[in-house]
Amino acid sequence: MPEPHVPQPSLPQHIQELRKKQAQKATLRQNMAMVPSISAQVAASAGTGKTHVLTRRFLRLLLADKSLKPSEVLAVTYTKAGATEMHNRLTAMLSAWATAPRAKLFKELTVLLNRAPQEDELQHAQRLFLDVLDDPIGLRVLTVHGFCQSMLAQFPLEAGINTNFAVLEAEEAKNLLLEEMHKTYTLLANTPTHKAYWAFTYLISQLADKTLGDEFSFYIENRRRFENMFLNAGGVPQVLIALQVALNISVADTPENTPENTFNHLKKVQYKEVCTHKVWLKKLAQSLMEDGGKKAVENSRKIYTFLEGITEGAGTTAEGAAKGGLELGVVIENMGVLSSVFQNQNGSFRKSLVPSSVKKQNPEIAEEALAFYELLKKQQDIFAAFEVYFKTAAFLTLAGEVRSRYAQAKVEANKLDFEDLVRLSRHLLTSDSALNTWVRYKMDGRIAHIMLDEAQDTDSDQWQIIKALMDDFFTGQGRHTAQRTFFAVGD
Repeated sequence: MPEPHVPQPSLPQHIQELRKKQAQKATLRQNMAMVPSISAQVAASAGTGKTHVLTRRFLRLLLADKSLKPSEVLAVTYTKAGATEMHNRLTAMLSAWATAPRAKLFKELTVLLNRAPQEDELQHAQRLFLDVLDDPIGLRVLTVHGFCQSMLAQFPLEAGINTNFAVLEAEEAKNLLLEEMHKTYTLLANTPTHKAYWAFTYLISQLADKTLGDEFSFYIENRRRFENMFLNAGGVPQVLIALQVALNISVADTPENTPENTFNHLKKVQYKEVCTHKVWLKKLAQSLMEDGGKKAVENSRKIYTFLEGITEGAGTTAEGAAKGGLELGVVIENMGVLSSVFQNQNGSFRKSLVPSSVKKQNPEIAEEALAFYELLKKQQDIFAAFEVYFKTAAFLTLAGEVRSRYAQAKVEANKLDFEDLVRLSRHLLTSDSALNTWVRYKMDGRIAHIMLDEAQDTDSDQWQIIKALMDDFFTGQGRHTAQRTFFAVGD
């Protein structure tokens, strides 16, 4: 038996009135957004009818200007699915208008225009579908990448690409990148003489429980940013030079300056500098021994062990440390003993280098402790800066090798990926040259109105393309005499 119908209790009258007013207000705002003569940016939550507004604004633009070609309205969506949905909606409505009885068409246009349509508007509405069919381009509802692809296809020589290029879909591009990554890593693993071999081995040594594939996924996910960085700087070497400047360090680009050799050099310099404080260290060891506390005595013995291990000649100057004269094993062992006195196991410094009891008995020891602390802190910062540099340099060097192989693979296949589409289009529209000025002039004549969906997902490079297209919209310098508009919706 069917379930018995249970009537739902009606809402209180004041709630119904409130909802009615909210719906009226929302409808009013939607109607304002659809006015074809204004430019606007609308923020709305998901499910509030943004596609509905875009579709009807598109139709009102076509109705408002009888000289406007359908392809002169550019609607840019975030996804292919969104573009297809909007294109299908527009096509269905225009097709229905072409054959609709007069009374039905009159009613639909009254709702769309928020007023009774004129006779010429009714006639124009019925011709629009034929106008779309007669337009070589038709309705231009595209993703950003789709628009870039169509523009590059129109101006391949100006963009410096082949005329019959194909486009790699996102998954194809990712798979090709991973393929070139594996080829690069295989090559480096078997070629110790390769210039990037040091980066390969060093990065592996620093990955702990991660793999090179895990590390490289960060590059794939942020490839546009990396690509812009490489292009703006002039390449990986220039990026690394800028990084050295930012970190206030210097690393010569020579085969000898491997991370291992560099850190060995730094350890020797550190040892030399610490040894210049050996007189103070001896006083501190004596005071700690006199203190008699268990920890104090333990630290005193560690300092004495360090002092006994000082190599002859150490402690005079820090110059010339890189030239040798110190056994690295001795340096590491002695510094390890001393570091345990002043630093915790995680590398942080103890709250006080000198116990309070020693400070009371020997205040001069506490005063020099400040200078020693500054020395240790400076050395720690230098080591940290070089660690940041070499990890970054290794990562970018490998990324640069994969990037080169990936670019070559695309050239051989005559394909562009989505990043190429955006980068080349941005350059084509924004670079300052006579050729690109001509491209902008040609594009300006083909676009009268721009509508942008999901504006919040449009990144800076894509915004530069949109901005370049509408630069003349509001200056009166474009090729269109009628008013031109920009309309964007987003969350």
